[in-house]
Amino acid sequence: MSPNVNLSTWYSEPCRPFYGRISPAQVQESEGCHARLHIELTPTATTWRVTYDLPDAPGAVNLAPRELPRLGVFPLPPAFEAQAIAAAEPHAALVQAVASTPWQTLVDRVALSLAAPTDEQTLGRALFAALLGDAVWQTVRLLAAGAPLDVRLSLPAAAAELHTLPWELLHDGQEFLCLDTQQPHPGPVQSAQHAGLQCAGSGRHSLTS
Repeated sequence: MSPNVNLSTWYSEPCRPFYGRISPAQVQESEGCHARLHIELTPTATTWRVTYDLPDAPGAVNLAPRELPRLGVFPLPPAFEAQAIAAAEPHAALVQAVASTPWQTLVDRVALSLAAPTDEQTLGRALFAALLGDAVWQTVRLLAAGAPLDVRLSLPAAAAELHTLPWELLHDGQEFLCLDTQQPHPGPVQSAQHAGLQCAGSGRHSLTS
């Protein structure tokens, strides 16, 4: 099982809150002992570059950056990782796609609250495969040593297309990283307040300041 995760998404320039997700224990966990993971996406000429920082890890930790191919507005895992995902996996069609239509279809369903739980999981797994991937996540979990994780995702302010993606659906293949165990059927957190922004709804969450 994954450690509880508090996922906050920020504009990198200017740095101000965009939206946030809060793990089930919410304030109690955020005030307790936790590990921080900072993830930043920056554009290159042809890719999204992902860098990682674990400021609370003991000693020097160097997680290698990842270069994510772009499929229209959508980030893909590195090609060798995408091809290693078995065709039977539900998110394989997304991470191995050569056109953006399957991505856009799922994102639209989520945005319109028409997505089935399996759709949200499929999209979440594809986003997870791009942003983290199994190898990076396993390393992070090992370094966290079971502590709750506070994950901050920094996105370029000018990259509006990244801000439309439902990062709150990140799924590691076992569960949603932003898990709400208060629901009868565990799924992504449905409502959370963070840094003056209200995030509410299901699937793709509406934003109000």
